[in-house]
Amino acid sequence: TRSGFPSIEYPDNDAGRIDELLRSPRYGFEVKKLWDGGAENAQPTRANILREIEDFLIRDAKPGDVEIFYYSGHGASIANTASNEPDKRDETIVPIDASRPKIDAAAWAKLSESQRLEAFATQFRDIRDKELVELFNRILAKGVTLTVILDSCHSGSAARGEERAKEVEPIDLDIRIAPRPEQLLAPDQNGALVLTAAKDYQVAGGGTYEIGGVEARYSHFTAALLNTLYDTPADLLSANELFAELTARMESDGRTTQSPNIDGSPSRLGRTLFGTPQRPLGRVTAQLGIDHGEAFLRAGLADGLNTGDELRRIDGKTGKAATPAVTLRVKRAGIDKSEIEITQGTRAALAVDQTFEQFR
Repeated sequence: TRSGFPSIEYPDNDAGRIDELLRSPRYGFEVKKLWDGGAENAQPTRANILREIEDFLIRDAKPGDVEIFYYSGHGASIANTASNEPDKRDETIVPIDASRPKIDAAAWAKLSESQRLEAFATQFRDIRDKELVELFNRILAKGVTLTVILDSCHSGSAARGEERAKEVEPIDLDIRIAPRPEQLLAPDQNGALVLTAAKDYQVAGGGTYEIGGVEARYSHFTAALLNTLYDTPADLLSANELFAELTARMESDGRTTQSPNIDGSPSRLGRTLFGTPQRPLGRVTAQLGIDHGEAFLRAGLADGLNTGDELRRIDGKTGKAATPAVTLRVKRAGIDKSEIEITQGTRAALAVDQTFEQFR
């Protein structure tokens, strides 16, 4: 990276799949993505991250909106004896333009607090957890349902051989910046749902995973989250149920050196990842489409449909098995469209908008 921190390949893959999932017809979010390979105004610099939070998540927000802030990247921990946290440290997310300048501690101590704030923002350029807390609370004040997902080291209080840690060089300085009153109320105590990849004293990492039939490098936490949502869509699980499934996946994969967190009020934890009421759990149904003579299903990973699943034709009104019987197998599940093969019946029996129900 430009900052000279260790390069990690997980975040771009993480963000790409999360972006794809959120934009899918199942969820239909409008997404603003900042990533290392983006144009200058679409790279995850400190200024760009703060600008998009201000413009996209705060200024344009309306009561009743559902918003998500997702971050995958480096994280850090900084000594701050003026912090309200028991460990007297602040946790940060580390933008692409963050730096670690050599600062004279005695000279720093002589600065006023406003000067220290300005110096930290312009010289180090990390984004502190206190800054995020204030921004997230401003979002919540507009009547928005907010979900925060942080996949970085030390993310537990911030409201990566085969595996590389996402931790970067700590700041060897006591920044001595006290929180303002508007930075004291944790967003999860103010209506938000907050999921983090690791405790505030732990590092987070990544590895190679097959997700949606594609093998690539992903962060452990995001890989578990994606695979959970591909098995069961977000609107069919409470946040607590999703988190239990996610952590079980990480444990079964042997990812025991980082412990994810979930924080929110009891009522928020009982609703879905995006804050909507939970729908009854049921089998996946999908409509048939035909394009240039090729039949496909208008459903995929975002809907809980996976490669190898089998479906049978049903009457779309009654839900009962249709005749003549037709069964299909998913050859390849995309995010919202799946390639199929016929396992029972004939091609002549297929027609656009027929309904199929998953049975195994």
